[in-house]
Amino acid sequence: MNKLLLNKEKQEKSNLNDLGTDNDFILQNLDEGYARYKILFDENSKPYDFVYLSVNKAYEKITNLKSEDIIGKELSEVCNDYEKKILEGFKNTILNEQSYTFEYHSIKHDKYYKTLAFPVNKVSFVTILSEITDTVKIKIRNNHLIKMLNAIRKVKSLIVKEKEQDGLLNSTCEILANVLGYSKVWILLFNYNNKVEQLYCSDKCMIKDNQHSIELPPCLQKVIETREQEICFESSTKCNNCMFEGNLRDQTHIIVPILFNNTFYGVITIAFPTKYEFNIEESSLFKEVAEELAYALFNIDVQKDLELARERIRLFYKEIESQNSKLKSVNQALEYKNKKLEKANKRALESDRLKSVFLANISHEIRTPLNGILGFSQLLTKTTSTPDVMREYADLISNCGDNLLQIINNIMDISKIETSQLKISYSECNISGILNDVYNSNKNHIKDPGKLLFEINEKDIISDKKNRCDGKKVNQILNILIDNAIKFTAEGFIKIGCKQQDDNNLLFYVADSGIGIKKENYNLIFERFRQVDESNSREYGGAGLGLAVAKGLVEIMNGEIWFESKLVTGTTFYFKIPYQSNYATEQINKNMDIDKINLIDWSNKKILIVEDDIYSLEYLSEVLSETKVNIEVAKTGKEALLKAKENNDLDLILMDIQLPIMSGDKVTTLIREFNKDIPIIAQTAHAMVNDKENYIKAGCTDYISKPIGVNELFSILCKYI
Repeated sequence: MNKLLLNKEKQEKSNLNDLGTDNDFILQNLDEGYARYKILFDENSKPYDFVYLSVNKAYEKITNLKSEDIIGKELSEVCNDYEKKILEGFKNTILNEQSYTFEYHSIKHDKYYKTLAFPVNKVSFVTILSEITDTVKIKIRNNHLIKMLNAIRKVKSLIVKEKEQDGLLNSTCEILANVLGYSKVWILLFNYNNKVEQLYCSDKCMIKDNQHSIELPPCLQKVIETREQEICFESSTKCNNCMFEGNLRDQTHIIVPILFNNTFYGVITIAFPTKYEFNIEESSLFKEVAEELAYALFNIDVQKDLELARERIRLFYKEIESQNSKLKSVNQALEYKNKKLEKANKRALESDRLKSVFLANISHEIRTPLNGILGFSQLLTKTTSTPDVMREYADLISNCGDNLLQIINNIMDISKIETSQLKISYSECNISGILNDVYNSNKNHIKDPGKLLFEINEKDIISDKKNRCDGKKVNQILNILIDNAIKFTAEGFIKIGCKQQDDNNLLFYVADSGIGIKKENYNLIFERFRQVDESNSREYGGAGLGLAVAKGLVEIMNGEIWFESKLVTGTTFYFKIPYQSNYATEQINKNMDIDKINLIDWSNKKILIVEDDIYSLEYLSEVLSETKVNIEVAKTGKEALLKAKENNDLDLILMDIQLPIMSGDKVTTLIREFNKDIPIIAQTAHAMVNDKENYIKAGCTDYISKPIGVNELFSILCKYI
């Protein structure tokens, strides 16, 4: 169409240039609008306006102007709404003395025109006017659709790149506003109550501040209800609570729902500066933008859910697979979990088996010394026994009691180690003295000294300079290792010694020529409740706790324990611990000598013994009877509190903790309310580290654990009486 018009235009220019004023009747019959003008010049001979001389019918029809209304009038007087465009175009024609083509828009008639102007002579020119409104609107529409397609492409590209909701929707608003050239673009997201939850806008200043709380206008409510696109013209005439401020209320708005799979997310709202006619193509493109956004929001939600699910799965399987940081598939994860469960099941079965073996073993180990204690106790009651035989029986009972206490101590130590209740107690230590002590306490355990040599390796004894370490724990570790060596060595040697490994560590060792350890059993040696031979017919006894206790004691002293072994040849256990040297000597309380105990005379002293167990009470009374001390007895907490109040002359209280009616620590707290000074010694079978701290906090002066030795008892009593 444009090509035909251009050819026609060229032909008309050629023909009209040859026409004079006498040929006006020919131009009157053109389909296009024809007008002839007289040129008005100012004093400088420059054209300033034009007078209508004649127009044809087509001109009247196109412009809606009657010839009788405009002939003889100046152009600026008739066409004031677009006179600038026309006047400038006509002036170019006169000044250049050439034809001139231009297009313009009549706001008054809302039409687009194309004008061809060319001079006829020095004082007049003619114009050919054609209306091109449809052509221009089609072109505008096509350009707009192209912009829409570009905007959609940009939005789609953005959706691929942008994974965050805020970035996606803010950028979409800017793209639609900038690419399409619209006045304002909003995206509103709603919650399940159809209240505005999020707002994204190309220009947020044009939105009311309280848009989250106001009632939605009818146009938005309709979109929410129908899920259909809505076009709102001049919203101020339809509702008084419009979300849009200022002149936006007088504009056209298209509201498109953001909808995917029946899930309503919100709307896109676009404001246009004037009334706007939407065609099907444009509406479908708006719908496509909304659908793309809905799909993107759906994907973002899905991705968030997937990420959350992946994180939960990762955290779950991290517990059972520390080395596996990625889940390759659900089937692989389930397979791995099944393997872990199978292993856990085997471990549980093994644990149950070990517990059964341990219980059977510990029952045997406890019943064996108990059998000796009970058996020889019955033999002591025979009146025919000589004093030497009775002394021998008493020694055997004492040895069995020591063995039983050692088993109980091992169980308690394992519990303390596992609960981190054992603490290091540094004191002045004589290393050679420790070795001599453990040697003397174990040499009598050698059944046949002629076959088995037990000795201290003198060449490895370090000098007797002052060393600071936890001597009791070192002594206990050595006793465990020596007991283990004696158990598995029938003949040959057992040697103990200590070297100064470096400036910071002492290295102890216990070497034997016993049966040795198989390599496949190396990993069992320090495990709790484990023994190399767990059968009922095993040759060597033991509860399977000693080496585990030794390892735990070494580790809490920041040391290290290990062994070297060969079958038949023997085994050497090593352990190294840090120590301190060149320190100030501390006062150390040692157990009182038995000879000094026999010299004690407490006939002018009074002690309150609080004890509900008749055997423990009888034992304490018997031990203290040699001192002639005056004894008061209380068997319940309530009775103890009453006697503490009644007897103002008490010198000391031996307080049991586990008592009927009221516990010993509670009684102690109440006694401290009226007597702050009397020494109260807690004597109890509760032997955990925290127990002592708790009793001291309750008001006890000191603490002694059961079973109570005679020397230990008098050592602590002499401190306070």
